[in-house]
Amino acid sequence: MRIVIVSLALGVSIACSRGSFDGFMASGDRYVSARKFAEAAIEYENAARLDGRSAQVQVKLGEAYLALEQPANAAAAFEEACQLDQHDTAVCLRAASQLLATGQFDRAMAPARAVLAVDRFNLDAQLILASALAGTRRFADAEERLEAVLAVSPSDARVYNALGDVQSQRGHSQAAEASYRHAVQLDPISPAPRVSLAKLLFDSRRAADGEKELKAALAANPDDVDANRAYASYLVGTDRCEDAESYWKKAAMESNDVEDWLSLADYYVWSSRPDDALKVLAEVGTRDTTGAVRARTASILYDRGDHDKASTMVDELLDRDPSNVSGLLLRARMAIDAHDTARARDYAHRAATIAPNDAAVRDMLATLSESEQ
Repeated sequence: MRIVIVSLALGVSIACSRGSFDGFMASGDRYVSARKFAEAAIEYENAARLDGRSAQVQVKLGEAYLALEQPANAAAAFEEACQLDQHDTAVCLRAASQLLATGQFDRAMAPARAVLAVDRFNLDAQLILASALAGTRRFADAEERLEAVLAVSPSDARVYNALGDVQSQRGHSQAAEASYRHAVQLDPISPAPRVSLAKLLFDSRRAADGEKELKAALAANPDDVDANRAYASYLVGTDRCEDAESYWKKAAMESNDVEDWLSLADYYVWSSRPDDALKVLAEVGTRDTTGAVRARTASILYDRGDHDKASTMVDELLDRDPSNVSGLLLRARMAIDAHDTARARDYAHRAATIAPNDAAVRDMLATLSESEQ
């Protein structure tokens, strides 16, 4: 379900305005030009209510949601645009890729197939469909599709890289390595197959070979987000944390993903530089729609002894989003420090109901269990 931005304002706008479809569209375009994307989304929503058959307004709405860093909402808008005009392969490809990126594998298949119904040789759609099939654990179907694509596109590195991903997910590590190496041979400049190969080599306990691939990827593409992220993680995992900073920073600066900024902030916390962490979080705070930045900020403030400010911040976070796991765990930690075990247990169990497999949740439950023994 799409999140409605500023629902009260939207309702008032619909109820009281006599604006036309073209008027709302023009207003939305003006807001986009002024980089006021929340306001633009409201205007495009208004236009969509007046004409539910317009694929164009759904595309514009999706772009506004992307600018607001609401990928799930963007995916829903692009998906609707594709459903309205299944012959527009560009829009349907966008829908499929966005649904795939947000982990909605089942839903990504329909727009990918819509593209293939118009252009059965469309390579991007074939790759997305194969990835979606693998995402739903239909590995044999995904691999069969990619093998068929290779019959007509034997020199495209992306197909071998995708095939390697599927083979890796199936546990066929030798076949996956061969596919990744073939992709690297076909396109030695592209970072994707080298990063994929490096991860496979790390999993196979061939760290030196994996590091060699990441260094080659970074030498050819020093600004690549995935390569910088992977190398920073590798350095941390091999106790060379001091060397990881430049790679975390590069990944954050080149990425549109708030998670990369959070990783950089976590690095600064680890290195006892809370002021730098807070500065990073302040820079990205306006882009965060999940509450993760606010939760991290509250945690750092609490660790620094600013308990009142941290408490106020986490309460505001949980008022807005009672299911925020990080906020619940921080509240549990505060309760433990206040020797209020019953309250801490309540917060921890609420977090466990939402995210039972989360490592931090399990750690908190273990801590509480130990304290009660």
